[in-house]
Amino acid sequence: MITKEKINQAGYCFIGKSNNLSKNDADNILKGFRLIHQHPMTLFRHTIDRKLKKHNINALVSQRLKRIPSIVKKLEIQENMQLSRMQDIGGLRIVVDTIQEANLIRDEIKKVEKHRNFKFTFANEKNYIETPADSGYRSIHMVYKYDKGIELRKQCRVEIQIRTRLQHAWATAVEVTGTFSNQLLKQSLGNKKYLNIFKKISRLFIS
Repeated sequence: MITKEKINQAGYCFIGKSNNLSKNDADNILKGFRLIHQHPMTLFRHTIDRKLKKHNINALVSQRLKRIPSIVKKLEIQENMQLSRMQDIGGLRIVVDTIQEANLIRDEIKKVEKHRNFKFTFANEKNYIETPADSGYRSIHMVYKYDKGIELRKQCRVEIQIRTRLQHAWATAVEVTGTFSNQLLKQSLGNKKYLNIFKKISRLFIS
């Protein structure tokens, strides 16, 4: 049986902090834990689609399971993080035209929390549109924990990102530049020149 403790041990194994599991066992646990995020993520996607349709908002909505190399890299960077508590293994991104639409969708999601049949518990929120990150990053992040179904699935968290198309273009440019220059610019690590350029660009827009 895969337990919360074994999930965390698998994470530690990947970054060399534990030898309680074989590499093969750790690999299987990580793959399994990643895959069980699919159902909660898809379930939340349905909620978002309904809200967008209700308000006739033309949005680009995407969902993804975090790639295993990205999961391991995050564990390496954030040494105290437990794999079972990683918030963005399942992720949904909503890209809209305006800040007003971003705030509207955020408010609609908050309203759903009060519904009796809502299968998630609110975990946390960071509004980088109201208060941009030092890097210049702007987006609303909302994290929900799935609390229905099998016990293991109750460890699953889904992160919802809401941003405008302009904010999305900025974030994509940072990620692509980081990939081609082999730097972790997305995590604000790497060439200071690049980081400062993107920070200055971010200050040029407010939407």
